[in-house]
Amino acid sequence: MSHLFGDERESLSPYKLFELVPGATIELQIEPHALMTAELPLKTPSGRHFMYRAVNRADEKGRAQIRVPYANPLGRPRSKFKQRVDRVEVLGPYVVRVGERQFHIHISEEEIQNAAILRARAFEVFK
Repeated sequence: MSHLFGDERESLSPYKLFELVPGATIELQIEPHALMTAELPLKTPSGRHFMYRAVNRADEKGRAQIRVPYANPLGRPRSKFKQRVDRVEVLGPYVVRVGERQFHIHISEEEIQNAAILRARAFEVFK
């Protein structure tokens, strides 16, 4: 398969298998219809880096939710942050963005497996 695409490196599987997990939900109260993005840097066993990214738009009341599948527990210095999740390494915290505003969030494996709802207050809009 690698020769088909002009890649002379060791052949990588063209298929990826992911485990289905309940996932934790990050919930924010933001401006109505605003976009919310959650990103998490990851590294595959073959050494490829990629960014997990999920996007959702807030409803007419300003409630936005994004379900995320990877744990990234707190407790290690940021410069050495690496958490092995099955065969994918998590390289940092989730970065949640709304417009130019952002914050970091750490989510435990227990919160992922128990479908926790994490109500973040960083962007609350008071009327």
